Amino acid sequence: MEKTLFVSLGKRSYPIHIGTDTLKTIGEKLKQHNLKERATIISTPYIFELYGSVVVKSLKDQGIDSQTVLVEPGEESKSLGKAAQIYDKLIGSKTDRFMPILALGGGVIGDLSGFVASTYMRGTPYIQLPTTLLAQVDSSIGGKVAVNHPEAKNIIGSFYQPRFVLADMNTLESLPEREYLSGLAEVVKYAFISADDFLDYLEKNISGIMAKETDVLTEIVLRCCRIKGKIVEEDERDYGLRAVLNFGHTIGHSIEAVSHYENYRHGEAVAIGIMGAALVSKIKGYADDKLVSKVRNLLTSMSLPTELKEVSVKDILEHIKLDKKVVEGKIQFVLLKAPGEVIIESVDSKTIEKAVKQLVKEGARA
Repeated sequence: MEKTLFVSLGKRSYPIHIGTDTLKTIGEKLKQHNLKERATIISTPYIFELYGSVVVKSLKDQGIDSQTVLVEPGEESKSLGKAAQIYDKLIGSKTDRFMPILALGGGVIGDLSGFVASTYMRGTPYIQLPTTLLAQVDSSIGGKVAVNHPEAKNIIGSFYQPRFVLADMNTLESLPEREYLSGLAEVVKYAFISADDFLDYLEKNISGIMAKETDVLTEIVLRCCRIKGKIVEEDERDYGLRAVLNFGHTIGHSIEAVSHYENYRHGEAVAIGIMGAALVSKIKGYADDKLVSKVRNLLTSMSLPTELKEVSVKDILEHIKLDKKVVEGKIQFVLLKAPGEVIIESVDSKTIEKAVKQLVKEGARA
């Protein structure tokens, strides 16, 4: 059964389709959106081997030709150099601005494809076909597309909404365990910034989550998409409310960067960042020991890291200064007061240093 949500953004509104075997419907849905010409599929070799034939057949059945561009997995592919290679392919095949780009893969593929779509011929339609939990619950929604710079992640990008998002729960069955767990970090983020009963739902369904039960995962993806969709509707371009989605990401992005995107998956870094944000919240007097323990226990129950190893505190603090959320030299942090109650506040570097040192201390103790 397929469930559909809508992100309401006026002329940029789009549906999010969530279900099983939904990749088989991509050709039909493209025609419904009047995207009937040749499509460009951007994916990784591994993902395309698993699901490419399903997508290509669905397109062919609707009379839609396709071409494929394969890029290697990993943050290294989110670069201006890789984008340039894709532009070469699009130009060489005489792709025009009405031919859609399909992002078949995880967050890296979605970000790279969306960035290319937003800039090729000043904007071509693109569709998100997320195949990882992290992409399904977070990165495929909201229109943030970007590539990395050697000095900072996602610092070259734009806001560009997809025509629609199609999440096929079957793709999670082939997800490596570490990637699956990484996606759960974003789920935890939504549980703590949401004012509904999502946190209770997660705590009551840990066994189903760890067993990857389809009905539980479908509900999780649905809830996360609904939460993010509502936030994006109110603050599409990240001028205020949308900043709460950065909970755990200030420290998390820095961990990724200073470890050269090698030692930590995005979700693993975010999990540690969420723990760090909880510690900053405690130092600032907003969170008590019980709340910090609640954060730690949920992350631990999902086999996510809560401590920092083999990363320099000094390097992390220096990198945080490059964060996009730094305003007039002040570091803007998403702080936790209670489940569903967060605030955004400037935090001094000494407070962040104290929290990060606690993360390192925990790691050294482990």
